[in-house]
Amino acid sequence: MAKYLKILLILSLSLYFVSLTQDGFAINNDYVKGDSPGFLYVLIGGFGLIFGGAGLSWLANPFIMLSWFFSFFKKDIISLAFSVLAVIASCSFLLFDEIIKDEAGNYGQITDYLLGYWLWIGSCILMLVRNLLLFIGSSQSKIIENK
Repeated sequence: MAKYLKILLILSLSLYFVSLTQDGFAINNDYVKGDSPGFLYVLIGGFGLIFGGAGLSWLANPFIMLSWFFSFFKKDIISLAFSVLAVIASCSFLLFDEIIKDEAGNYGQITDYLLGYWLWIGSCILMLVRNLLLFIGSSQSKIIENK
């Protein structure tokens, strides 16, 4: 089981870093390939927190990073909690129709979700699956030990 947990962790990290090279979404049907790479959203997306709405989804980035961090230090329950928050935050982006599109405070309609977005969500989901498997496995071990 430990081997599969390590593979899931590596896949989660890999999907995340690949997502940074891909475009995340299109605004106002105005999509130019390479115009919205994921790394740009990670760097400046925190400013979206000021405006709320879809910008709150950016919180999935620190949540998933904290989940990875705590998994390396065997803080499994904390890692699980942050992976749950990462999935909720990343998926919440689907609930919004518009997003802040420039520093002047103008909003644009989210018209398409692109590969980078789906890889980003996939990364969060894989980490959650890994943590759930670890949690279920450790719970079963404790039950067996107590018998």
